[in-house]
Amino acid sequence: MGECQNDKKVMKIKRLSNHEYRKLREDFHCLTYAEEGFAPLNQFTKSYEIDQQALKVFAETVNTRDEAGSLYPKAPVSCIPRKCVREIFGYRDLKKHIQAFLDANKKSIGSKHLVIDFGIPRLHRNVWQVLDDMDHENIFEDFDQVVVIDNDQ
Repeated sequence: MGECQNDKKVMKIKRLSNHEYRKLREDFHCLTYAEEGFAPLNQFTKSYEIDQQALKVFAETVNTRDEAGSLYPKAPVSCIPRKCVREIFGYRDLKKHIQAFLDANKKSIGSKHLVIDFGIPRLHRNVWQVLDDMDHENIFEDFDQVVVIDNDQ
């Protein structure tokens, strides 16, 4: 994967390990799944002043409402419901929730750099397929960079 011409569409998604991603200097908005604890949500918010109880309530709200949510402007982190990556058929709703985030980004967040971390620790092949399909559909056109954390490279 990476940037290449394919039927005149530029592929946006780059697969990077967590270590490779940390070397990038751009400011990224993180899209992850709503799970509090030893999870990407905690890792991407640890340098922001967000109370652990507030983080827990945020994750529970996203999951209970079954809607994407964002901590922006307190932190450049948004979440999809946990079920999308943790449940066997959750990937079926993944595109809908990513699209909701993309709409919010276009309307109010305005990030040009996106990092997606749905690892648990690995991305399920169906999750990858949804992301690849969205990339082929040019869904990520508003971003200069889209990085998906893939520690299995």
